[in-house]
Amino acid sequence: MKNPVTLAVLLILTSALDFVQAAATDTQEDKHVEEEIRRLNGEEVNAFLHKDPQAIARLWSDDFVVTNPLNKFVTKQQVLGMVESGFLVITSFDREIEYLRVYGDIVIVAGGETVVWGGKMPNAGKTEHLRFTAVWMKQAGTWQEIARHANIVPSQQPVSSAEFIAGSFSFQQFRPAIHSTVPIFSENARPAVCRFPRCLRR
Repeated sequence: MKNPVTLAVLLILTSALDFVQAAATDTQEDKHVEEEIRRLNGEEVNAFLHKDPQAIARLWSDDFVVTNPLNKFVTKQQVLGMVESGFLVITSFDREIEYLRVYGDIVIVAGGETVVWGGKMPNAGKTEHLRFTAVWMKQAGTWQEIARHANIVPSQQPVSSAEFIAGSFSFQQFRPAIHSTVPIFSENARPAVCRFPRCLRR
């Protein structure tokens, strides 16, 4: 009869090996999924650039929904209709994926986009920066996008003196102005430019 301690050690080692192999398999599968989702994102960008609603339709689930940059909640058919009518046109489209996480048959993608609108869009001819989050799901063996949210990133506006005095700004907005307008000075020297509240009270 084998020593019980030896049997216990063998059982633990076998279980540990099985766990490591399963983890390695999951990691490899997740890597393949990530590559596939990145490839499909590239196809989505190209489909918009080529005004190809059929290609877009293949990438999106039938129950796909999106909160678009016009702040409208729309369905797959509504978006395809805008593409087919020439209302929604993107003449330049750059997407940067900053986050991608696999949860089995669900993948979350997030990042930034730079687009130049065309067609009949309100900002046609203008370049805008977007933040987006998208959800992809594997359905019947095929990965399709099921939901998306995209919003326009507002441009940073300089803070005026009136806004500063009134306090109608956040510190995050004002902080760059501090670095750009207040020079570095020694303890005995007075600054040539000072926009701190103590200076305004003098």
